Amino acid sequence: MRIACCIVGTLFLLFAWWQRNDAIQYKTADWGVIGWIVLYLFTAGISFFSAWKRLPRAIYLILGTLILANGIYRFTAIQWGGKILYNEQNPAGNESGGLFICGIWLIFLGWKNVVVGPHKS
Repeated sequence: MRIACCIVGTLFLLFAWWQRNDAIQYKTADWGVIGWIVLYLFTAGISFFSAWKRLPRAIYLILGTLILANGIYRFTAIQWGGKILYNEQNPAGNESGGLFICGIWLIFLGWKNVVVGPHKS
């Protein structure tokens, strides 16, 4: 599980980097973009931390559920008549996807904490 946490943590670092790159490329460096970078860095940090120590299961499940609920809410803003992904006028498809990925990963970590139990040192 340590390797998986490190790989996923690295992926979330890449997501944060790509989000930063998008902000520069599309000149959208606002609080929304900063929020995405913080979310991806936060999820990366939890992933790396979880490679060696487990947080209480409730923390994973509460955070994952909150993020997933935001993803579902953002999903309702998708305009189904046009492009869903990479739509500059309506980024709800990309945003809900990012929230789903973060939320599902955190819920998975909480589930692994129940099924496998805490790390043994």
